[in-house]
Amino acid sequence: MDYLKYFRARITELRIAKGIKSERELSRRLGKNELYIQHITSGKQNAGLSSFFDICDFFNITPEEFFDPDLHNPDLVKEAIRAIEKLPDEDIRQLILLANKLNNAK
Repeated sequence: MDYLKYFRARITELRIAKGIKSERELSRRLGKNELYIQHITSGKQNAGLSSFFDICDFFNITPEEFFDPDLHNPDLVKEAIRAIEKLPDEDIRQLILLANKLNNAK
């Protein structure tokens, strides 16, 4: 996997999912120069580790979630987990069966 290319694309994906219309707006909301995100997504600049953590914090995801290509809506997944955690074990088992059935139907 080309992690730099993925990193740049993932920032764009998360930005759009959060309803942020432009790279400039995201840069401003991160407290950076308004060209900061554009420079990262275009490959002109790489984000440092501290900036990467700031980006993860902004999107309310962990670094692991950032690099998980199957996790397209982390807020929705977290909401589902919070709801599931309150259920009794038997209901959780039923949800797992349902999820597996839905995944196999694709």
